[in-house]
Amino acid sequence: MIDWFRKILGSSPEAAPPAPTPPPAPRVDFDDQRLPEKARKEAKSIADMISRLMAQADQSAFDRIVLGELVQLRDEHLPKLLRSYIDVPAEHRKEIFKKTGRSASFVLEEALGKMRARVEAMSRDLAQSELDAFANNADFVSRRYGKVEDPFG
Repeated sequence: MIDWFRKILGSSPEAAPPAPTPPPAPRVDFDDQRLPEKARKEAKSIADMISRLMAQADQSAFDRIVLGELVQLRDEHLPKLLRSYIDVPAEHRKEIFKKTGRSASFVLEEALGKMRARVEAMSRDLAQSELDAFANNADFVSRRYGKVEDPFG
């Protein structure tokens, strides 16, 4: 019956589209001298962490959700944060201090720290799903083939 509907609708099980791949990262100049040195290093480090995580993700349903957030962090939030800092003329950045009691560079570094913390949390989440899969597989092997003797015991 399902095959009949597929024929009528012109689709077949083989015609399923491949999973979409994330677009390449937009160009962000992490060497822009208008950014404080510490912020440049932190932003580059966050971008590198995101790239590694995206390469590790295996496209499971959970990973696709995390990948979506990583792409958004990489393509939107990080570049916008850096550009918004750069767009404030240096002579007017002191106004941020007057309003917040913190320098613009401190606010930038604090925001980057929050981004780093989120990427690290997503990394732990991805690792936990891999650890869970490994534990489940090891448990299956143990149940299926008998308990493996501890060579150190």
